[in-house]
Order: sequence, then structure tokens, then C-alpha cells
Amino acid sequence: MTLMKSWVASANSADSQFPLNNLPYGVFSTGEEEPRCGVAIGDMILDLAAAEEAGLVELAEDPVLDVPFWNEVMELGPEAWAALRTRLMQLLGENSAEKAAVEPLLLADQQAPLLQRTPEHAAETPGGGRASAGRLLSQAGLRTM
Repeated sequence: MTLMKSWVASANSADSQFPLNNLPYGVFSTGEEEPRCGVAIGDMILDLAAAEEAGLVELAEDPVLDVPFWNEVMELGPEAWAALRTRLMQLLGENSAEKAAVEPLLLADQQAPLLQRTPEHAAETPGGGRASAGRLLSQAGLRTM
């Protein structure tokens, strides 16, 4: 598979677990705020709740990404899922016209570890451990799909 280029430099390395081609959804927390939805890219996490609040991502009339689970997004169905993936490619792609608006919404994965990723994106690393954007933690009480 050809590596799709992003303006997020760490996503363009052949060694990156999370290039633009592989954007795992998850729940993250900075420790300062409530857990919420995000997506890993390179060694960063895009705060999707903040992107939705800023009007960069719109999936429904009411916010669906400001909670610590993906259930509301999943209830929207395949068209919404595809629209979200397409929108993320636009926002994070190499020639994105919205880089300046998106860049402040990125957090280093060390600052905001993904607490839980959606199951279809969990993968084993070559060493047998779990792949993650930073420290992948399993936290009881967070609902997944």
C-alpha cells in the first residue's frame, strides 16, 4: 500500500504505526479534562471533540464526539463513518487548506494517551505487545462499540 502523505510529519515515516492510511479511533484524556473521542495520527492525537466544537467535523445536529465512547457515532451508520474518514483525510492530508485550524487540536500522544481504541484498530506489534499511540490503557467503565 502506498503511504498517503500528511502535513503531520511523524505520520509520514515508513515506521509509523499511524500514517494517514491508518487512523485509529479511540478515547483519550489529558488528565485535565474528561475523556473524549480522538484519532491517532503519527505520534499525535487529534482531539475530535474540539474539532467538532470548532465546526471542522460535523456528523449530526448534536455533538457525538465529546463523550468517552463511540456508540453515538456507530449509531449514525456507515454513511457517517465514511464521511468522517473522508473528512479526516481532508483535514490531515498533505495539502490541507485547514492545517492552521487543525494544528492546535493535535496533542502529543505522551500528553494524551489513548485510553481505549475501537476494537477493529487494535493490533499486535512485532514484539507481541499491543500497538498504541503512546501508552494504550484499558480502562474499565468506558463503553466501546
